[in-house]
Amino acid sequence: MTVPKDQINRELHDRDAPSPADVSIGATHLRCVVAGVPVSLSGTHGFWTEDHDPCAEASTGVPLAASTDILLRKMQGRTLAQGRAVARDAYDFVVAQAVDPISFRDAFAHLDEEQAQAIAETFGALADTPPKAEGRGVEAPTYPAILERGMWTLAAQIFRNPLADLDIAKGDRDAPGR
Repeated sequence: MTVPKDQINRELHDRDAPSPADVSIGATHLRCVVAGVPVSLSGTHGFWTEDHDPCAEASTGVPLAASTDILLRKMQGRTLAQGRAVARDAYDFVVAQAVDPISFRDAFAHLDEEQAQAIAETFGALADTPPKAEGRGVEAPTYPAILERGMWTLAAQIFRNPLADLDIAKGDRDAPGR
């Protein structure tokens, strides 16, 4: 079911309950604070009718989504809700933090401190004991330094400090701007 954003906003504020503060509404999430308690809802498809974008990649039909939404779904879905991660997620988080830091920080901003710490611990544990290949691994990475420097450790670092300067492009001949 999709609902117009303005209706959600109206209904959030037209209740006898305390009004929410710091309301953030994205294509796949709703985040606010109600009576001092952070509330976050997310899903795999757009909640809001006016955000539904039927655009898809022409040759594959894969739906297109903003980087922030993709990262947030990965953070809140498999990594946080399921407590597991695949190599591709760790690599994607590290690349996003270094190459598209605004999208990474926008997605990260939807996590509370406890959630960010839980994700950091998940990746930290995987740095100590890397899992056997699950799903697609990281094949022909654009930034091989991530694999060389320990992708699980780097992923744990960025969830502890999203502003960390990992300098992943150093030494990569295909790095942007080189």
